[in-house]
Amino acid sequence: MKKFTYLVAGAVAGVAAMVGASSASAQSWSPAPANGWALNGVLNVQQTLSLSCTVTGHAKTYTSNTGDIDAFNFSGGLCGGITPNLNWAIEPIYVGSGGGVRVHINVKALFSTCSGYIDGELVGQKIVFNRQEVKKLDGSSNSPKCYVEGYADLTPTAPNTSPLSIF
Repeated sequence: MKKFTYLVAGAVAGVAAMVGASSASAQSWSPAPANGWALNGVLNVQQTLSLSCTVTGHAKTYTSNTGDIDAFNFSGGLCGGITPNLNWAIEPIYVGSGGGVRVHINVKALFSTCSGYIDGELVGQKIVFNRQEVKKLDGSSNSPKCYVEGYADLTPTAPNTSPLSIF
């Protein structure tokens, strides 16, 4: 039986968007608090297998630098076997040339778990995750290593009507 674990990222969060691993910095987002944004996108996830998954979810902010992804779903083929252990914390960071989101993920598929963080860049109202290894908070790798790339579009959900901005 093949083991596979995949992630998000997204994400926002989460579901992931990264231009390389970045350290968190003094970034903020607005609006905060906000009930949030629907997440819709495609993530290519890899551990033992490589899959392209359709993802949906929901993210919200609590303060100018805290929030979480409180709903997330993987679908399409074997992707339905990926179980996200929610809630995933999110925080604004500096990525690439501007604002981004760090997503702290934890997913299980069959007998493997992939947990740690991925960084995504906010491009318009899309979080873009460039191919990256999911790193544990101590900087070590999951075993087996897991990777993610893709995007998640952000759409404000009522009563929030504002796009996400990171500064």
